[in-house]
This record gives sequence, C-alpha cells and structure tokens, in this order.
Amino acid sequence: MNGDYATKATAIITCIITIIGFIILSTTTNIQNPQTPTTRSATPSLTLLGAGAHWAANGGNRTLYVNWIDYSLAHPGHPTEFNPPPNATKIVSSVISALNDTGLIVNRSAEIPSDLSRYSVVVIDCYWVGNPSDSQILRNYIFNGGGVVLISGTPPYFVKNDKTLHPLQNDLSEIADWLGASSYYNVEGQAQITVNNPLGTSLHLNQMVFSGPWSQAAIFDLRPGATPVAV
Repeated sequence: MNGDYATKATAIITCIITIIGFIILSTTTNIQNPQTPTTRSATPSLTLLGAGAHWAANGGNRTLYVNWIDYSLAHPGHPTEFNPPPNATKIVSSVISALNDTGLIVNRSAEIPSDLSRYSVVVIDCYWVGNPSDSQILRNYIFNGGGVVLISGTPPYFVKNDKTLHPLQNDLSEIADWLGASSYYNVEGQAQITVNNPLGTSLHLNQMVFSGPWSQAAIFDLRPGATPVAV
C-alpha cells in the first residue's frame, strides 16, 4: 500500500438512528478539513456517517452497503432473533440517503463478496453477515486501499461466528490490525464530538451525537495513530 495502510483506509464504527457506536478513524491524514460535500442529513449521527464514508472512499464513489433488509430477505427466518431489527426499513433508507448526500453511489447487498475491488468503501450494519472468514477479506481490502465503515455492534461477529445478539466477544485483538481497536464493550451515556468540524462537517467540539440510557456499541484500546472523532 506504499506505506502505512492507515493513510489510505479506515474502519469506522459509527452511530445511526437509535444505534450508537464509538466512531474511530485509523488514519494519519488531516481529518478536520477533507473538503467533504455538505450533507443534508437531519441528525448529527447521519451527518457524521455520510462524511466518514465519503472520507473513507478516498476520492472514489462506488459503495457497497451490506444491510439488515437485504440479509433478512436472503435468509428468511434465520436467525429469528432481531432479524431484521425494529425500524430496519427506516435505518436502511436513512443510511442510503446519508451516503448519497455526499455523492456516493450505493449498491445494496445481503453478503460480503470475496472480491471487493470494484468498491471504494464498504458499509456494514448487519450483525449476522460477519464471521471470522470475512475478516480476512476485509483485511486484504483495507490493506489494498479500501475503506470500511462498521455500524453499531458488528465488530465482535468478525471474531466469533455467532447468530445471537450476545456473542460475548469483547476481545478484538485478532482484527485490531485492520479495525484499529482491540476491545469491544456495550456502554451507556452520551457520544460527543472530540474535534471541531470533523471530516469537513459543521459539527463542533463537544456537540452531542447521541444520548441514550440503553446499551450502545463502543470500541476501546485504540491502536497508535487512530484518531477518535467522537467519544
């Protein structure tokens, strides 16, 4: 990849609708002014999601969106728990709008294909689609310059093959080289912006991205060079 892969690729866990994630950008690039197109997304989380995906695409626009709706249609009734989640149609529609707002062209998918070379960025927000074999696919893709956006609690499923809502997998060290973090936990509280105008958005320091009393997805133990834009 002609140097540190983190300058060309990213793994982001981001927040959307009522789902919150710890947003992480593994990069040594200046993230505060990448000249991202202004989005029309109504919520800070969607604004950050669109801007992050646009940044991760690194000048490209072809986007693969692996989502709950297409997965549930391809695998009806399996698993039965949380498939698809409540408001899944709204979530998918909102994510696509946030991506389109920044000029990304979105192709939907129920799976992670073995060849991702045609895409500039891959966005994943379906738990069951992830498994350890797909981890190597994403690793190779990122190390060859691709960008990856992970939404909500998807990371543990790339370490442990599990089709429940509770994989009980907090150790992410096996995928830390491409994810940018070594630990996963569910937390409560608020997520706030930690830098002014992250990724070219109008979001400001300490602006609240999300607040909720229930369990939210978060990653910890960041690798050197990782730049958190919200905590």
